[in-house]
Formats: sequence, C-alpha cells, structure tokens
Amino acid sequence: MVTVETVKTIINEEFKSEITPHSGHASATTPDDVITETVKEMKDRERRKNNAIFFNVPEPKSNVKSEKSAQDTESITISGKRIDVEMEKGNIINTLRLGKIHEEENKHRPLLVTFDSDTIKRNVFKNFSKLRDESDFGSDDNNNIGISHDMTPKEKEELTQLKEKAKEKEESQGKFRFRVRGPPWAMYIKKLSP
Repeated sequence: MVTVETVKTIINEEFKSEITPHSGHASATTPDDVITETVKEMKDRERRKNNAIFFNVPEPKSNVKSEKSAQDTESITISGKRIDVEMEKGNIINTLRLGKIHEEENKHRPLLVTFDSDTIKRNVFKNFSKLRDESDFGSDDNNNIGISHDMTPKEKEELTQLKEKAKEKEESQGKFRFRVRGPPWAMYIKKLSP
C-alpha cells in the first residue's frame, strides 16, 4: 500500500525537476498543494473502489425509498447469481439511484451499487457479458444494460482525454478502430480491427 510519506517523497522529487534552471522557480502551486490534492484523490479512489454503476436497470414501481432500495438490491443479487458470482444480499452495502426521476417509463436512472469487497465487484465485471443473454431484469432491452466503474473527476478527465486521442488515431489511421479499455487506474487505448 502507498503511504503518505511515499507520496510526499515522490511529489517533492517531481517538484524539484519542474524548477527550470533559467527561471529558478516553479509554477504557482506549492508541493503542499500537490500533496494535499494527491492524498485527496487517493482517498476518493479508495472510497469508490467497491462501487459500480449499472445503467438501464428498470426502476422499482414503489414510492417508498426503503422498498425501492430493497428491490434494487434484490435485482442485483439475482443478476449476480445468474452470471455465476457468489453473492448474497449482505454483499451489497448500498444502492442509490443517481439523478432525477424521468417522466418517461422506458428511461431509467443509473444505479450506484456499493459492494462489500472489490473481489465481488471484479467478478461482476468479469462475468457481466453473460448478463446480456439473460432476461433477469425483466426488460426486453438487456443489450442496453451497462456497467461502469465509479470514477473520480480526475479519472473521468483522463478518460475523456484518452477518448479524444483514440478518436484522433482513428481519423488518421482510417482502417482501424481505437477504443479506451481497462479499469480507471490502468486505462489504455486498444487498436481493434474494422
């Protein structure tokens, strides 16, 4: 595990290399600011590491918040078992619908799910493609059901930059497709055949 002291050492070394020999000073940010931001980012990543966001999962019809949460938990638990992930209701710490309720029946808010361990989350991601063949959410649109990591704003920014680079590569090398792959902490651009 990375300690705060390790981060401080790395950042201080990088800061020393940023000072240009001609100007004799660095940018307006100080090492303490960089350390604070880095530690804040690390804590945010740690807080989100067991979270997954599911898209296009039909919302429960109940108006009672606790019933909705219980039904969402039940849906995810049943789905986990269908894709061969050993999961019980106790493995889901929390479920939360993100955003405003849509007036349209076929529009569903994203579902943020917090698992009790990153092992279960990894297994869900690994076996998720099996879900598309099932009809476990009671929806005819299972091909539209998606899953994503709960990313920090910095990770989202990095993803956007990588997508732009992939698009540029695709335009310059027309016969191939380029897509961003990998978890938030190890994203990369993959070259795909047409």
